[in-house]
Amino acid sequence: LENILGKALEKAPERRYPTVAALAADLNRFVRHQPVEARQASVADRSRKFVRRHRAAVALGLVTAAALIAATAVTSAQMVEAQRQRDLARLQRDRAVDQEERAIASSGFMDFLLENIATSGRSYTTLELLDRARVLLDKAETGDPRFAARMMVDLSTHYYRLRDRTQQLTLLTRANELATAAGDLETAASADCWLALTQAFDGEIAAARVHLERSAQLLTRLPDAPVALRIRCLVAESNLARRTGQVDSALGFARTAIGLSSAAGDTLSYRHQAALNELAGALGSAGRFREALDVTRSSIRLLQGTGHDSTSTMAVERYNEA
Repeated sequence: LENILGKALEKAPERRYPTVAALAADLNRFVRHQPVEARQASVADRSRKFVRRHRAAVALGLVTAAALIAATAVTSAQMVEAQRQRDLARLQRDRAVDQEERAIASSGFMDFLLENIATSGRSYTTLELLDRARVLLDKAETGDPRFAARMMVDLSTHYYRLRDRTQQLTLLTRANELATAAGDLETAASADCWLALTQAFDGEIAAARVHLERSAQLLTRLPDAPVALRIRCLVAESNLARRTGQVDSALGFARTAIGLSSAAGDTLSYRHQAALNELAGALGSAGRFREALDVTRSSIRLLQGTGHDSTSTMAVERYNEA
């Protein structure tokens, strides 16, 4: 109204309404909530007036638009979830096939190893058997590097228990190279975590940290990494943390490993026992010896219950108990 009145009272005739009818027309436009000629209406002003003239239609349009947006959002979310479930199912299927193939290959390798040594007609020590298996794996590299890498990681654990660091580290390093070249991220990460654990145990802190950082990068590319692999890497993280004075972090890593193992129902395996052993070590480093003793005895009961009374692992746990 101020604009209309101002235009009607302009001193310059050319800026006033040319006729009374023009003034009346502008007043009528104002009453009908239409843009008036007395000023140049902005886009916002025109839109606001349009909404006032067509409230019902605009409200219905907004409701319809909101419903369409909501429906699109729900549909998109369902589509993304369906894709995620499909990818997860494929990953689980591929892993199941991979594990079956690995089990068959491992069984075949053991048969071949036994046949290979049976012809000699003499008995072998554990170390001699391991060395013979290592030689056979060296020959398997060119034929199936993924299988060779996985078996090398498995074989290295036996050298670890026998405290043969040279052969263990040699196998793990070669397994890491083969797995990386073959794109087997899981085996490469496993080798890295074993290397980190061994190097931390031997006081090679910088080297252990490098392998743990590399394994962490690989695990980010394995969204559904096997529980066994995650437990092994957590134990390595804990071991390195307590050897660098970060006892609270070590306790956290060890307890997380035990929690994962328990949640997966994997409480009778060597992995679970290793996690218990690491927790006891972290508790000992924290000066909490009574708790460490309780955890060590839990580990001993586990070994007894699974028929491992006369193993080197039991000897280590008895030493820790003492």
